[in-house]
Parts: sequence; C-alpha cells; structure tokens
Amino acid sequence: MELGSGGGFLRDMVPGLITSDILPVPGVDRQIDARHLPFADRSLKAIVGTNVLHHFPDLRAFFREAQRALRAGGRMVFIEPWPTPFSRPIYRYLHHEPFDEGRDWSLPPGGPLTAANGALPWIALERDCADFQRAFPFMSIRKIRPLMPVSYLLSGGIERAWPVPAWIFSVIRLLEKPLDFFGLFALLVVEKEKSS
Repeated sequence: MELGSGGGFLRDMVPGLITSDILPVPGVDRQIDARHLPFADRSLKAIVGTNVLHHFPDLRAFFREAQRALRAGGRMVFIEPWPTPFSRPIYRYLHHEPFDEGRDWSLPPGGPLTAANGALPWIALERDCADFQRAFPFMSIRKIRPLMPVSYLLSGGIERAWPVPAWIFSVIRLLEKPLDFFGLFALLVVEKEKSS
C-alpha cells in the first residue's frame, strides 16, 4: 500500500497497489491517516511512500501501526529528504519546508500538508536509531542510501517542471550515481523481522 499517493503514478507500475492519501483525492483508493492504518495485523507486504514521512505529525504512532500491519518480512520503503554536506544548505536556506535536525520526533504546528520537518526521517532512523530499535524491536533498518544530488534540482523538484526532455534524466542519473553520498534524498528500507 502507498501512503501519500496524491496524483502519483506508482499504481501504473505496481498492479494491485492500494493507494491512499490523508485528504480525499480523485483516483486514490482510500483516505487514510497513517497513525491509524485500517488493515488487519500482519496483512501488508509493504508500505511505500515518497516525500511523506516528514509530514507525519506522530511518526511513532505510524511506526507502531506499520509494525502491527506488516507481515513478517514485510517492508517500509520511502524516499525522503536527507541531510548530506550538499543538501543541508539547500534545505535550510532555499527550501520552503522547515529542516530542523535539532527537533524531537514532533512537527511544528500546521495542517496535513503544511506541517513538516524535512529532517524528521533522518532524526528517527539515523540520529535516534537506538531509540527507534528500542521502541520498535521487530523492525530493522535495512538500507539508508542517499541519492539524487543533481537530477532532482534539474527537474525543478515538485515546484515546477523545467523544459528538459525526460530522456536526459536517465543519463543524468547514471552520471550522478557516484555522487549519491551528496544526495538530497535517501532511499529508506525498514523490514519487519521474520521471527515476529
């Protein structure tokens, strides 16, 4: 199941995917608050999302729900903003959302789309990794891989589209791969233990 599907296209690539969003969105299967997943225990193979974790007002509640709803061996897979030497100044000074690495796991006040802390996934899964493991003993962080130091900026991000042909991005992605440790985002993979 996908959280924060919005106007996305993942369902075109993953047949049978359940799409969801916090708000009612045309073409999205379900309106879901990630703090209260409406799925049976151990029923989901995966929970995926792009640019959504850093908007969750109670990340601990979501992780509890994910731990409950994922089957053994199930995974959470997210692409989220990530602090690197290159991305920190961009997020702190040029991006419209807050990026506060010193906060706890909570968000500043705001609505479901406006409250955010771009550093929240990093806070929970890297800075406070030991706290995460204690709180969610059946969940293991399998991968944190920074990516996209250039292609996201050249795409115009989510703010606007640049007049660059789509095929160029596969070339850019190949060229920038050795620089991924400077990425603006990270691929995050957390797996529910098979013994749970």
